[in-house]
Amino acid sequence: MDRHEANVIDFDEHGNVCLIKKDWELDGLADFSYRYLLNEWAEQNYEFVIGSNGICTENLFVDVPWQINRFHYKAECLYWWGEDLIKKIKKHRDGDRIVTGACPFVYTKEIYTKKPTVEPYLQAIFLPKTDKVDDAEFVVETQLDNDYQKRVRLQETIYGLDWDNPLFICAPYDTEYYSDMFPEDSLFSFSEYREDNEWNARLLALIQHCDKLYFQMLSTPAVFASYLGKDIEFYDTDILYLDTDEEEYYTLDKTRKPPIYHEFLEYIHKVFETKSSDIDFWIRMFLSLDRILPPDRLAATIHDSSRAPRVSIDRMRAGDIIREEKTPLYPFLRQHVAQFNRKPSDLAVYYFDLL
Repeated sequence: MDRHEANVIDFDEHGNVCLIKKDWELDGLADFSYRYLLNEWAEQNYEFVIGSNGICTENLFVDVPWQINRFHYKAECLYWWGEDLIKKIKKHRDGDRIVTGACPFVYTKEIYTKKPTVEPYLQAIFLPKTDKVDDAEFVVETQLDNDYQKRVRLQETIYGLDWDNPLFICAPYDTEYYSDMFPEDSLFSFSEYREDNEWNARLLALIQHCDKLYFQMLSTPAVFASYLGKDIEFYDTDILYLDTDEEEYYTLDKTRKPPIYHEFLEYIHKVFETKSSDIDFWIRMFLSLDRILPPDRLAATIHDSSRAPRVSIDRMRAGDIIREEKTPLYPFLRQHVAQFNRKPSDLAVYYFDLL
């Protein structure tokens, strides 16, 4: 089985899990539907590059984020979110005009317009994934270890979790690795390609149909699920490893991480599992919730910040923009964001300063 045989998950009108096979609509400028979401909210069709950006756990306590190495060019309009990452990019690209804003996920209109029609009844177990970055400037490959004992330990850990209707979620290119570890009819991906414009829609549908989600460490879907009020839990595994002797480690291989990294993960995992008061601060920081904008201002930000001769930006025409007072969804977004308003502890601020 290869990546083109991954089971792509979908849900029917009754909330039942089904598979989807189609011609994938791919975006050559962005992953995970991010550009689509921003354009949909801004009611435009701009062509711009989204920085490969998520809750980048591999960048925690690393001074130079790997995006600085990979996105070394300056000609294109890059959109960045996540306050921990933004502060590092600004530090190392001082003087560059970068575009920053809220996480595209929070602009998903379906969050505020389409409520689930069935009670959540599933549990999603997100499996560790291969992380590969390979271009002329930057090469990293965090692999899934084939060591038999590590694979057995992972299986025992997963089967020891509390679930009764499990869906095992893996990256499409890891399907073969997991196909003999977990039931193939319960092993799913969100698409065959991360550039799929419907990736986010399937991720949102999965989260909405789950009453609990499990992750091997803090991750982008874990924060998204918490933003939607879902219960999450973390499990531990040693399946990830980095096969290199390089001095700089941009990886999720925990054996390559300093003690502060493990200390922070223990703290942040407890925060998200227990929904302690600090969770509000971290969701605001990780998703850049203080940067949310109504459609017209988001459109103007993307348009005015672009300096890219290699990227065609559609001109804003009179009448294209819907003003804030006429935008029905922006108040709902603001209302949702306002929920995350508890004051952080000194410990939360301390960790954020170190990240």
